Amino acid sequence: GNNARKERIAMNYSLTDDELDQRLTSLFHLHQGKANAIKRWDLVVAVYGEGADIPRTDANGCDREIRNSVERLRNHGLLILNMNDGRGRYLAANNLEYIEFRNVYVKQVKSIAAVLRVMDKQAVRVYPNILQPSLFDLDGLTRVLE
Repeated sequence: GNNARKERIAMNYSLTDDELDQRLTSLFHLHQGKANAIKRWDLVVAVYGEGADIPRTDANGCDREIRNSVERLRNHGLLILNMNDGRGRYLAANNLEYIEFRNVYVKQVKSIAAVLRVMDKQAVRVYPNILQPSLFDLDGLTRVLE
């Protein structure tokens, strides 16, 4: 009945990192190329089951786990792309897709670095004893990304 369904869903919610990473790796192999992207909430339901996409906010724990897993998988070399255009995530099908993603990603990193640069200057004014400004050098980081 309904209780069995709820228990099954609740069980799905508690995956180990390894289980989640394996599940996402398999899923992403079915979503190769931009044309086959899987949307954020469809991915949550595909991994965790019906109802796991409620609430559809950044506070959704299942969604957060997936975002963490995507970061781990990217750090392990899986080319999971997302153009932040609402179309979802997918595995790179070719070098052009990867380069397009990389350009979007670099723009975000540069934007974040620009904000930090302004905040660092203000922090040094407000807290004169703060770490040496050389530790705040973001130019090396952004140069690497050119």
